[in-house]
Amino acid sequence: MTKRAQFISLDSGWVSLADSMEVYVYGENELNSVRSERILAEFFREGAGNQIDLQSGVEKSGVSEWVFLVLFLILLGALWVEPRINY
Repeated sequence: MTKRAQFISLDSGWVSLADSMEVYVYGENELNSVRSERILAEFFREGAGNQIDLQSGVEKSGVSEWVFLVLFLILLGALWVEPRINY
């Protein structure tokens, strides 16, 4: 299980989080290019399954990844059962 949190510090430089843990915090104007690339990557990752038709303006959603998972599991199940069936 993965947990995610957002830490916002008003200071820049080395910030102590606990007795034995410190992190380096960049200032607000530092790493603007990295921040903008991350925002763009999250935008494209979230919208990967949806497409907007430019002519009609209607959003089209693609096939869910769950459908491919279920089909893959059915295929594996069929491959496992097939040799055990006596014709």
